[in-house]
Amino acid sequence: SKGRGGKIQRGGYWLRTLLHRKTPKMPPFSSSSSSCYSHRHLEDVHEDSFRVHYRISAHSRPDALSIVDELRYEQTVELPEHLVPRDSWIGRNVVGEIVALEEEAGEGGEAGKGRKSGGAVGKDKKTRFVAKVTYRIETSGKELPQLINVVFGNTSIKENVMVIDIDFGKNVESSFRGPRFGVLGLRKLLNVKYGPLLCTALKPMGTSADELAEMAFAFALGGIDIIKDDHGLANQVYAPFEERVTKCAQAVRRANDITGRNCLYAPCLNAPAHLVLKRAEFAKRVGCGAVLVLPGITGLDACRALSEDENFNLPIIAHPAISGAMLGGGSKNEVRGFSHGVLLGLLPRLAGCDATIFPNFGGRFGFSKDECKDIQNACTSILGTKPAIFPSPGGGMTLEKIKSIRQFYGGQDVLLLIGGSLYSYSNDLTANARHFLQMSGRIDAYGPNERPIDGSNHDSTASLRSPPPQGRSEWSSPITSISNRETTRSRFETIFAASPAHLKQRQSPSPSPLCDDKTQVTPTKQKNRYDVDDHDQRNLLQKTPSHHAPMSPSSSEVDELREKNAALEKKLDELTSLVAKLANSAADAKSSAANHRRATDCPLEGNHSKVLIKKDKKFMWNRVEREMYKMDGGSFKGCSRVELIGKRGESTNFHVRYFEVAPGGWTTLEHHQHEHVVVIVRGSGYIQLGSEAYAMQVGDVGYTAPGDIHQLRCTEEATDNFGFICIVSAERDRPIEVDASEHLKYCEHVSGPHLEDTIRKSLQAQVKHRAAQKKLKNPDGSYAEGSACEWRPPGKK
Repeated sequence: SKGRGGKIQRGGYWLRTLLHRKTPKMPPFSSSSSSCYSHRHLEDVHEDSFRVHYRISAHSRPDALSIVDELRYEQTVELPEHLVPRDSWIGRNVVGEIVALEEEAGEGGEAGKGRKSGGAVGKDKKTRFVAKVTYRIETSGKELPQLINVVFGNTSIKENVMVIDIDFGKNVESSFRGPRFGVLGLRKLLNVKYGPLLCTALKPMGTSADELAEMAFAFALGGIDIIKDDHGLANQVYAPFEERVTKCAQAVRRANDITGRNCLYAPCLNAPAHLVLKRAEFAKRVGCGAVLVLPGITGLDACRALSEDENFNLPIIAHPAISGAMLGGGSKNEVRGFSHGVLLGLLPRLAGCDATIFPNFGGRFGFSKDECKDIQNACTSILGTKPAIFPSPGGGMTLEKIKSIRQFYGGQDVLLLIGGSLYSYSNDLTANARHFLQMSGRIDAYGPNERPIDGSNHDSTASLRSPPPQGRSEWSSPITSISNRETTRSRFETIFAASPAHLKQRQSPSPSPLCDDKTQVTPTKQKNRYDVDDHDQRNLLQKTPSHHAPMSPSSSEVDELREKNAALEKKLDELTSLVAKLANSAADAKSSAANHRRATDCPLEGNHSKVLIKKDKKFMWNRVEREMYKMDGGSFKGCSRVELIGKRGESTNFHVRYFEVAPGGWTTLEHHQHEHVVVIVRGSGYIQLGSEAYAMQVGDVGYTAPGDIHQLRCTEEATDNFGFICIVSAERDRPIEVDASEHLKYCEHVSGPHLEDTIRKSLQAQVKHRAAQKKLKNPDGSYAEGSACEWRPPGKK
């Protein structure tokens, strides 16, 4: 044991034996270059190690080094260095190893421009450093509580130290199962392929179980994806846990039966340690679709236990209650605790949570944009084989802020959490939920079983699937088809009864000139004439023998038919008049055009108003040449470009281009800091945005945010080229090509087993194409191939 002054009181021989035993051979650390992606499982971190990034606030570099040196002993052996020498076995294999200590870059990003700690003046002014310390996996025992203890245990009590990131070696990361569902798994469970997910909370504390169940039913009926308990709902007398959970689960299930959706109810598992897992099992048994946990109170390892339980198999949502006490940063920019990304993103994800809730910037809490972005990055960056999880910004968010929230988080893989604003919008919670759905940009306004007032069947899955076959604007609906058929019958009956031929037939027994000498066409009774058999589709008119006794209509019937005939003739006159007016208008327009200057006569170059005339039946414009998409043919296939506006002297702050991709082709997989918009005008294809691919057809619009990896491509099976207008800023940075093989790894890590096969095959094809094109060099050193624009290297005709 250690006495005062750090002296050994007894057991000295035992300690010396441990310190100096032979070190086992360990595989060497690799130092391969890192990729362009933000990998948390880095190549230069040994597979049996994990690396912690600490922010240190100190007066000088020697002071910072002293803090880090003390830290690595404190986090492992908790003995001073003179008792555990660095060259001893424990010193080499148990004590953490300092691998880097650098001044933290300032706001300008310059190395050596260390950030100053807030609130310090004069001699107390401190500089910030980033230290990286590596620990062996054996120190954690491959258990999550001890892993967190090694990362920050005792040092968390000290000042001027903050955990800002953790890199995991392969064997460390694989020791924990992680999220069972993640982004794609949760989308599949909810049957929501595109758009943000929506979440709200049942509140307030003090509400009865019956009233909470009514709220849950109303929200589920309106289309909310996840309805969670407020984190303050536990096992109070107002709404005891088992009663509340049973009734709310039944209410949500009843709403799902009506809508055809799969809304999830997530009860709060804020319970004593011995009841957390039992309440989770109860929630599963009564039909809950997910659970809400409070890792700051019940522990991250409770999340891990639920995630690794094969029988539980429900999504886990993390809530940040009491976690704020462990955070650094904030409005005072303090160097203490954990960074927001580590505590509210990385660790919940490692523990198996599928979504993590946190206060969004601009709400009633003090999180900054950078801190929220740090959490999002921790949720989505590569973490070994762990799938990405949903960041869920909340904390006083309102319906009016949805647009800005979507823009900040990228619009897609985010779980929007709105509570109070949703309750106060109106007294109709179902209508409020539908408004929330609309404001978030979701297109599945109605569930598969719902039918709005207009009579059409708004199938949410149909609205999210691939585009309909070419030439059809929408998928046919049996309900709509029957309705249209009945309308057609009604119109046919009116026209037939008022027609001159029918009137003449009713007045004369002679056969119709349209019939042969054996049969004539006569209307049957209304019931028989318009009944349509679903099997043989019998004719609307039935044939009767020519010797059938002629009808003798009464004078009142004749008068009625004459009135209908007169009404029909009036309608025909109106139609004829309308057609004549249209013809005259066309003639006037032609005459007027003849007296005006033709667009083809306008100079093409220069900053003046102009019109570019599209060629008939071609996606080409008069006097505008089609150009090579890019010089490097290895980065694309079958693409061409037409510069429409912006490159011929126009003073626009944007450029308008037309791009076309041939079947089986693709544009460059790239990213850049300027944004652009594409509008599809020809054919159909796909746009790759990050790890997701979205089907697009004529009329669809796509937006690429700054920094997002993107690509457009046309499938091999396409019967037409994929053409789109692209609008981009005139002042823009140069795109950076992304290696298709690296992006495939990124997609596989983010999506896991849910990665679409079309994405995998396309990226694999691009890798092969790039390799093949490197063998075909042009005289100018570029790699290029023939494309849809029939480009040829300079100097060749």
